[in-house]
Order: sequence, then structure tokens, then C-alpha cells
Amino acid sequence: MRIDHERNDAPPQVDHLAMRIIEPLVELRDRVTEELSRREAGNNTVPVDRDPVPPAFRDLVRRYYKELGSGE
Repeated sequence: MRIDHERNDAPPQVDHLAMRIIEPLVELRDRVTEELSRREAGNNTVPVDRDPVPPAFRDLVRRYYKELGSGE
């Protein structure tokens, strides 16, 4: 990026910086946080690393667990 700045004499592009630097750092921070939670939690009844439910299926999943919990 420094070479491009010196060559073109233009400021760095914000979206390019976000893609190349900020996004990988955020992903790394999230992974470290998950791993620390996993190690500190011990025996959880609910796994920490389960995938989030896509928005299109949230109502179906909520209804499924509600019916499952009611014993019917």
C-alpha cells in the first residue's frame, strides 16, 4: 500500500484497507474470543460454537423448539 501511495500519490482506499487489514483482524479477534470461551467454560450444556440460524428460518426453529419443549 505504501508503494502504491508513493507511486500514485493518492491516499489509501478505505474499502481496500477494510478488506485487507480490518476484516482479517476482526475475524481473528472473533476466533480468539470463541476459543477462550470454549476453554474457560468447561462443560457447557449448550455448545458455544454452534452456527447461527439464518433469518429466514428463525420462526421455524423457534416453533420447533417450543413444540419440542412442550412434550406434545
